[in-house]
Parts: sequence; structure tokens; C-alpha cells
Amino acid sequence: MATLEWFFAKDFVQYFTLRVNPYQQTPAMSLGQKLEFWICKGLYGALFVALPLAVMPTWHVVVGLLIFHITLSLGLTLIFNMAHQVEQVEFPAPAGDPITIAEEWAAHQMRTTTNFATANPLLNWFAGGLNFQIEHHLFPRISHTLYPDVSGIVRRTAREFGLPYHHYDTYFETVQSHYRLLRKLGREPASV
Repeated sequence: MATLEWFFAKDFVQYFTLRVNPYQQTPAMSLGQKLEFWICKGLYGALFVALPLAVMPTWHVVVGLLIFHITLSLGLTLIFNMAHQVEQVEFPAPAGDPITIAEEWAAHQMRTTTNFATANPLLNWFAGGLNFQIEHHLFPRISHTLYPDVSGIVRRTAREFGLPYHHYDTYFETVQSHYRLLRKLGREPASV
């Protein structure tokens, strides 16, 4: 249900509070960005809520929105959880005052992110290149079609600087690792 919550709640909370979370403030939006926000919200509301309500029974619209958002949320979850919540990655704890991560930004991305099934053209297409999550984090503004070319450079550079380059060959291996991590995290600590 994440995308449903994003559209109807989280986006507005972030818009009005200028905060992503309690630790991260966002810069003030320009007038153009504010207009873009409201125009996009209005278009979504018109195309996905108002127009369907004008031609279909309310329960059809509600069920359709739920199916759409559950499917989209599940798709995103099955990509993002595999890239960030597997056995290989690290989970450093922020510390200090102010609270920070005591490592350079790019090195932190390398330690906390993994790629998976990068040789699978169908998954590359379906995920929009997000299975190249390391490259996505390091170079978010380049086209995902370039990630396969960039990944070799990133892998060599990581090796040169003694940084990890986490990778699973198949999506199934990634799911297995995610499951094992969840099992491990779900166990009570021995000291309890």
C-alpha cells in the first residue's frame, strides 16, 4: 500500500513540512516546483479518480485504485527490498552530534546496496534498470540503459579502493538472501 500512502498522505506531509523524515529537511520549493506538484496531483486526481468516478460505480473505482496501488507497491517492494535488505549489505548506525554516518557518501552507497540479476534483459526492462541499484545510487541522473556499461567501471573502481561491490547473479538468489535476512532479524536475541 506504499504508493497509495505516498500519493494521498506522504507527498502532502513532505510538501507542507519540508521534511523527508525527522532527520532530513528538504530545500524550499521554487514556484515552478510548487506548480508542478499541484498540477501533477490535480492530473492524477482527475485521471485516476474523478474521470473513473464519472463513468463507473464508486466501488469499481475504489477496487481499481486498490488493485493498481497494490500491484505498483508490490512491484516496487520486490525491487527495492532486494537491493537493500539482503545478507551482503551493511547496516551502519548513525552516531554523533549531529547524527551522521561516519563514511563518505559514495562508499556508504557501496556498502549498503546490492545489484541483482544484471544479466537478465527481461528483469532489466521490468525494473527499469533498478536491479543495477549501485549504479542507480551513484549516478541517479544518467539513463538506466547505460548502467550495464557503467557497472564494469564501478566494479573495478570499488576493487581499487577496497570497497565492496555486492551482486547476486539471479533474482532467485536475491530473494533467498532476503528471506534468510528476514529470518535472522525475526529471531529473538539470545540475551532475552
